[in-house]
Amino acid sequence: MIQNHRFKISLLFSGLIVAILMVQFHYVARETDSRLYTRFVKQLSTKPLGEFVAPRWAGMSTFAEKETPFVRDHLPGQYFLPVLLTKIGVPASHAHYIVNTFVRLIILYLFFKLTLLLLPLNQAILVPLCVQLMPINFTYQLRSNHEYPMLMFSLIGIWGLTFFNKDRRKSYLMIALAVLGSYYIKGLAMVPLIPLFWIAMIIQTKKDEWPKLTVIYTGIVLLIPLTSVFFEFYFRSVTGVPFFKKYFEVQIYKRSIEASSSAFNIIKKFQNFWYYFSRTLSYTLPFSLAGIIFAIKNRTKLKEFVSTPVVQGLLLLTFINVAFFSMSDRTASRYIFSSYYSFAALSIIMVLKYTKLSIKKINLGYVLVCLVFVGLSFASIYTSQDNVLKYPN
Repeated sequence: MIQNHRFKISLLFSGLIVAILMVQFHYVARETDSRLYTRFVKQLSTKPLGEFVAPRWAGMSTFAEKETPFVRDHLPGQYFLPVLLTKIGVPASHAHYIVNTFVRLIILYLFFKLTLLLLPLNQAILVPLCVQLMPINFTYQLRSNHEYPMLMFSLIGIWGLTFFNKDRRKSYLMIALAVLGSYYIKGLAMVPLIPLFWIAMIIQTKKDEWPKLTVIYTGIVLLIPLTSVFFEFYFRSVTGVPFFKKYFEVQIYKRSIEASSSAFNIIKKFQNFWYYFSRTLSYTLPFSLAGIIFAIKNRTKLKEFVSTPVVQGLLLLTFINVAFFSMSDRTASRYIFSSYYSFAALSIIMVLKYTKLSIKKINLGYVLVCLVFVGLSFASIYTSQDNVLKYPN
């Protein structure tokens, strides 16, 4: 327990260091979405906190709707904490980046906690260390968009699965948090999580309990439309216009029209699958390759390896995301962002499970995790110094 507290305190200080560095070096991301969301936070910081649900386009994007000035193509959950931070004095230009910095640290801690259920402490610490060393993590550092919060809520749900046979109430609460949190961050793109948690719970349940489990889980999923009704009323009270009419038009109707010509194009779906599968492998090198090699070498032990809720959850997160987005007409690497980290973690755990690799001094492990985190963050900050001139807010 003391060791866990040391790690949490180390991560907290790492986040504070990176936050200070971002402010001192006037960090601005190169990526378009991050800069747009940061502008929304700056705009919302001048309004009452309760209006965080209604950012305005204000000519900041070519995707702006024409009917109203409000942003209605994405749910606004990601803005609440950054806007709240601005109310207590955090610079609006950096509040969103700072929130996502701590989200990244929570992700590292969740990987550590999940791995502790499978491996000794001195091996488990290698997972949050190694996931930072895969290619996608080098290019996806300080951003203010949906992907990291979505991964965090996915891991919270998987953590909830580990309590399923010990404390059902706690398990259901954590899964409900994951479902609702991911929905208000990512909207309908969180749909793959719905079958993920249901399948993972079914695997752990006797067949005669399936109907009861399905009823309870249906109740959890129904929190999405139920809370959406309240959100709709609240949005209308703030703006005077509906939210979901436009949201569904953009996210479902418009995209359905675009995709209708290739809806039954099987070749296109296979191409999409290869697009995502190949990136899942390449973006997580060298760990993906090592994991596959060790899986082949220990194939007789795979049944035992996949028998735990942690491994099952990470496997499902990886492959349900890939399968779901392969059916879409659009492709983008970020759509399966969570899959990169879940597959990398799985691969690292596989290697550690069947080797003696470990860090003998656990405090050294904590230091290395934090040093890599701060080092990579500072590299992103330092190499982005010209962005403040290229992309003035």
